[in-house]
Amino acid sequence: MPQSCHGPTCQEVSGSKAAMLFVGLYLVVLGVGGIKGSLPSHGAEQFDESTPKGRKLRSTFFNYFVFCLACGALVAVTFVVWLEDNKGWEWGFGVSTIAIFVSIPIFLSGSMFYRNKIPCGSPLTTILKVLLAASVKSCSSESSSNAVVNSAISPSNHCVQLEKLSHEEAVPHQAQLTDSLRFLNRVAEEKPNHMLLQCTVQQVEDVKIVLKMLPIFACTIMLNCCLAQLSTFSVQ
Repeated sequence: MPQSCHGPTCQEVSGSKAAMLFVGLYLVVLGVGGIKGSLPSHGAEQFDESTPKGRKLRSTFFNYFVFCLACGALVAVTFVVWLEDNKGWEWGFGVSTIAIFVSIPIFLSGSMFYRNKIPCGSPLTTILKVLLAASVKSCSSESSSNAVVNSAISPSNHCVQLEKLSHEEAVPHQAQLTDSLRFLNRVAEEKPNHMLLQCTVQQVEDVKIVLKMLPIFACTIMLNCCLAQLSTFSVQ
């Protein structure tokens, strides 16, 4: 623990104490980032979005989730700060540590009831592959192989194309290419320049969703900066 302050100035922490302080802060950031990124999606997977009841329950879950986050932030900047100022920093860190250790067995107690979605590859790999394939398509000229793929259906493979179309019609929920960000559609419509750059329609549409969310994410940067200043104002 740092030494008590006497007067307007305080002794600066250094050495092993400073290392412990910064390691603890970085571990907190790592843990909070992991929880905030995985817990909402884990909760959303517990409900069936194909039914009206499942969609309603999922919406209710997010309402309670955001409400609990706001309540936790309120307790952190009021009660915990008061505890640290009047009882000592060890009390504030102790209460936070106890709350974390209590929450872990509560979360693990429902492990047998959770619906776990097995991940199929990394989404970052899909995003990079689609963007790389689109860049290669835009830089490369129209080749003869692509011209053959985009040409009319020949009589020899007419039956194969009919079977493919009938199979696509039999699947009503199959992903279709949209008109937004049309420069990415070439990745799924044309023959890939390399087999490793072959992308499905669903992958292209998923990347479109991510790109459309980037402006929304950019708009929240200043808001998060204000919230970060607000949460530390009471500590100062």
